Amino acid sequence: VVEERGDLLRRPPGQLARDVAAHYRDRLGKVVGRRRDESYRLIRSDPAPGLCREAARGYDLLVVGTRGRGRGAEFLLGSTVQEVIHSSPIPVVVVPAGRVS
Repeated sequence: VVEERGDLLRRPPGQLARDVAAHYRDRLGKVVGRRRDESYRLIRSDPAPGLCREAARGYDLLVVGTRGRGRGAEFLLGSTVQEVIHSSPIPVVVVPAGRVS
Protein backbone atom coordinates (compact mmCIF):
# COMPACT_ATOMS: atom_id res chain seq x y z
CA VAL A 1 0.00 0.00 0.00
CA VAL A 2 1.57 3.24 -1.11
CA GLU A 3 0.41 6.58 0.21
CA GLU A 4 1.61 9.82 -1.30
CA ARG A 5 2.09 12.84 0.94
CA GLY A 6 -1.31 14.34 1.70
CA ASP A 7 -3.32 11.36 0.45
CA LEU A 8 -4.59 10.64 3.94
CA LEU A 9 -6.32 14.02 4.01
CA ARG A 10 -7.99 13.60 0.61
CA ARG A 11 -9.31 10.06 1.02
CA PRO A 12 -12.68 9.06 2.42
CA PRO A 13 -12.67 8.07 6.10
CA GLY A 14 -11.63 4.46 6.59
CA GLN A 15 -10.23 4.03 3.07
CA LEU A 16 -6.63 3.53 4.22
CA ALA A 17 -7.72 0.80 6.66
CA ARG A 18 -9.68 -0.94 3.88
CA ASP A 19 -6.69 -0.70 1.53
CA VAL A 20 -4.30 -2.10 4.14
CA ALA A 21 -6.69 -4.97 4.94
CA ALA A 22 -7.08 -5.79 1.22
CA HIS A 23 -3.31 -5.67 0.70
CA TYR A 24 -2.60 -8.17 3.46
CA ARG A 25 -5.58 -10.37 2.56
CA ASP A 26 -4.21 -10.65 -0.99
CA ARG A 27 -0.65 -11.15 0.20
CA LEU A 28 -1.64 -13.87 2.66
CA GLY A 29 -3.81 -15.53 0.02
CA LYS A 30 -0.80 -15.82 -2.31
CA VAL A 31 1.30 -17.45 0.40
CA VAL A 32 -1.09 -19.96 1.94
CA GLY A 33 -3.97 -20.16 -0.50
CA ARG A 34 -7.55 -19.19 0.18
CA ARG A 35 -10.62 -21.01 1.36
CA ARG A 36 -14.17 -19.75 1.44
CA ASP A 37 -14.54 -20.37 5.17
CA GLU A 38 -11.59 -18.10 6.03
CA SER A 39 -11.86 -14.48 7.03
CA TYR A 40 -9.35 -11.71 7.53
CA ARG A 41 -9.47 -9.01 10.15
CA LEU A 42 -7.49 -5.77 10.51
CA ILE A 43 -6.99 -5.09 14.21
CA ARG A 44 -6.06 -1.61 15.43
CA SER A 45 -4.28 -2.22 18.69
CA ASP A 46 -0.95 -2.92 20.28
CA PRO A 47 -0.01 -6.27 18.70
CA ALA A 48 0.06 -8.71 21.64
CA PRO A 49 -3.00 -7.46 23.55
CA GLY A 50 -4.95 -7.14 20.31
CA LEU A 51 -4.12 -10.68 19.21
CA CYS A 52 -5.01 -12.09 22.63
CA ARG A 53 -8.34 -10.22 22.73
CA GLU A 54 -9.16 -11.48 19.24
CA ALA A 55 -8.12 -15.03 20.22
CA ALA A 56 -10.59 -14.93 23.11
CA ARG A 57 -13.48 -14.48 20.63
CA GLY A 58 -13.69 -18.23 20.02
CA TYR A 59 -10.76 -19.37 17.91
CA ASP A 60 -9.08 -22.76 18.40
CA LEU A 61 -5.47 -21.83 17.64
CA LEU A 62 -3.33 -18.72 17.22
CA VAL A 63 -0.42 -18.88 14.77
CA VAL A 64 2.23 -16.17 14.92
CA GLY A 65 5.50 -15.78 13.05
CA THR A 66 8.96 -14.66 13.99
CA ARG A 67 10.84 -11.98 12.09
CA GLY A 68 13.82 -14.09 11.08
CA ARG A 69 16.66 -11.85 12.15
CA GLY A 70 19.32 -14.30 11.10
CA ARG A 71 21.57 -16.90 12.64
CA GLY A 72 21.94 -16.79 16.39
CA ALA A 73 18.84 -14.66 16.85
CA GLU A 74 16.65 -17.48 15.55
CA PHE A 75 16.40 -18.92 19.06
CA LEU A 76 15.26 -15.64 20.57
CA LEU A 77 11.61 -14.68 20.32
CA GLY A 78 10.52 -11.07 20.03
CA SER A 79 8.68 -9.35 22.84
CA THR A 80 5.34 -9.50 20.99
CA VAL A 81 5.57 -13.27 20.48
CA GLN A 82 6.65 -13.77 24.09
CA GLU A 83 3.72 -11.72 25.38
CA VAL A 84 1.27 -13.59 23.14
CA ILE A 85 2.60 -16.96 24.33
CA HIS A 86 2.19 -15.96 27.97
CA SER A 87 -1.15 -14.13 27.65
CA SER A 88 -3.11 -16.01 25.01
CA PRO A 89 -6.26 -17.78 26.19
CA ILE A 90 -5.78 -20.42 23.45
CA PRO A 91 -2.82 -22.51 22.24
CA VAL A 92 -0.15 -20.63 20.25
CA VAL A 93 2.05 -21.98 17.46
CA VAL A 94 5.17 -19.97 16.58
CA VAL A 95 6.33 -20.35 12.97
CA PRO A 96 9.93 -19.39 12.19
CA ALA A 97 10.39 -16.85 9.41
CA GLY A 98 10.96 -18.33 5.98
CA ARG A 99 9.36 -21.68 6.83
CA VAL A 100 6.22 -21.25 4.71
CA SER A 101 5.97 -23.91 2.03
